[in-house]
Amino acid sequence: MSAARFEELLAEARRLDGEAIRIGEEGAYGRTLRARAAALRVEAIGEKAYPVLVCAACYRLTGWVSAQGRCDACLRHAAARAEEAAGVWPSGVAHDYPRPTSAPPAPLGARFAARLGRRQALDKAVVATWMARVEPGETGPVEPEVGFEIEVATRDEVERMDASGILVRFATLTHRFGGAGWERLASTRVGRSQLPHPAEFAADLPIATLVEAWSDYQQALAAISRRSWRARLEARQEGQTGEQTREHAFSEQQHVSDLLHE
Repeated sequence: MSAARFEELLAEARRLDGEAIRIGEEGAYGRTLRARAAALRVEAIGEKAYPVLVCAACYRLTGWVSAQGRCDACLRHAAARAEEAAGVWPSGVAHDYPRPTSAPPAPLGARFAARLGRRQALDKAVVATWMARVEPGETGPVEPEVGFEIEVATRDEVERMDASGILVRFATLTHRFGGAGWERLASTRVGRSQLPHPAEFAADLPIATLVEAWSDYQQALAAISRRSWRARLEARQEGQTGEQTREHAFSEQQHVSDLLHE
């Protein structure tokens, strides 16, 4: 399937989701619209070696559902709500995704070399750290840029809510470059509607199947990062052009009063 057709299907799915929210997504017709949106996402992803299922509760695509057809996120949400209603102290059934972290320092060897005057070693270490997250010129700036943020695919594993085994989960988190390393933030700018690929799988699936699912998830996120960087780059270039125009106009208008006679 072409990238254009893929985006066309996802755009229509988002339109249907928006219409469902407008009329009431829990009503009969709202749920019909959400089911149609889910079917479009399944079509966009196409046939895969890994499961591509639709949650019976939230209509998100997933790689694992319970016997009742519900995804892991819905089960955990329902369990947390039940605990709240019963006045029970939260047990952690929702289980947070990876916590934010501070940017790590540059490698010790590179910092030691820099102290001896070999700054090049530190610069190489910074560039290597930068390129671990960014495709220069494709998903971000060519040169390392302090404060630049990019979405990164993460993974973890938890016990399934039905206690039948382990669930492997994928997610995205924003990472910010701090000059010597990447800081993992606590949020993401990528919604599930932008990244519909299944993000939960039973850990007892064949490892080759899980590898394919993880690779597809990463590639889909990389495509989003490329589009995001192109848009940001265009905005930067427009801003630079506007600034240059203002500077030119200012220089042209300076000292005009000197040409006026007393």
